[in-house]
Amino acid sequence: MNPSKLARLAAKLDYETLEGKVHWIAGPPPADLVRGTDDVITTVFETEYNTIGIRVFEKRVKVWIDDVTACWEHNTVIQFLGDRGGANWDATNITGVYQLIDTIKLVTCRVENKIAAILAA
Repeated sequence: MNPSKLARLAAKLDYETLEGKVHWIAGPPPADLVRGTDDVITTVFETEYNTIGIRVFEKRVKVWIDDVTACWEHNTVIQFLGDRGGANWDATNITGVYQLIDTIKLVTCRVENKIAAILAA
């Protein structure tokens, strides 16, 4: 897959999320994403764009350096979903997906409204 197309996809979703054209639903990760693994996924965000299901999330992956030493890698993932909600395709660490996730969090948590309410008090 062409990385520049994927970056344009992330940028488009980011822009349309900020514009209020794309609405995301936050939820816990499906069991198939975390079952049988040490990966940590706290929240996934899903939307439907022109009948195409899309899921994005951040994932921390435990990477073993040797038999006793491990470290954690941070990845961003975008997935296209099938009819039953499972991933048909995914890509990791695509340019712009981290920004997209940050924008989704900003919008779904209504951060701007909360800041305005606190400053107005």
